[in-house]
Amino acid sequence: MVNGVALEQVDHFKYLGSTINEDITSKEEVRCRLGAAMSSLAKLDKIWRSKTIHFPNKLNLLNTIVSAVALYGCESWTLNKKLIKQISAFENKCYRRLLGINWKEKKTNEFVQQKVKEELGKEPEKLIDKIWKRKLNFFGHTIRADRRTKIIIQGKVEGERPRGRPRRQWMDDICEISGNSLAAVSRRALNRREWRSDVNTWVHQWATVKKKKTYNYGQLFDIKKVLSTNI
Repeated sequence: MVNGVALEQVDHFKYLGSTINEDITSKEEVRCRLGAAMSSLAKLDKIWRSKTIHFPNKLNLLNTIVSAVALYGCESWTLNKKLIKQISAFENKCYRRLLGINWKEKKTNEFVQQKVKEELGKEPEKLIDKIWKRKLNFFGHTIRADRRTKIIIQGKVEGERPRGRPRRQWMDDICEISGNSLAAVSRRALNRREWRSDVNTWVHQWATVKKKKTYNYGQLFDIKKVLSTNI
């Protein structure tokens, strides 16, 4: 009840453009953002098919219009292996559209990524790496701001959790990417200049390790030693 008015209980709702659901996961939000981005991609089909527009310009349009829609509010996402695969699949679909590669040609994702690298002259920054950077930058800003948001991030809920595997939390992404504990990254974030350098280093190392397929997402082991060398 708010001012004598009974509020309707719903399983999900929109707040500032983001979808909030009752299970407090990012599954529905990621699905909505990628769906909206695919719609934006389809509306620019004439541009993607154009032979007079060079690929680097098409990629700039993709990042400015389509990727911006897909990554709106990504700082608040909590990602797991399945969601990362969905984001990667969406990115490859965009590249295929820009390159004019039809699914009937049966070209692998590796072929598409290599083609993009050849057209651009360098390897483009992946969407998932952009998400990691945004999450880390938001975390650093929150820690330095010293406001209520910082209390929420660092706070602990009293009581006992139910049996079973713990639900993945937003801070789990931060700790895994950096390879450090919450206390360690919180201290590091207080220095803005060093934090910016750390963010780029961590994301680069994470992407490098991912390419070599030497880790299993969701589990922390030797990678923590690799990523914590700069601390």
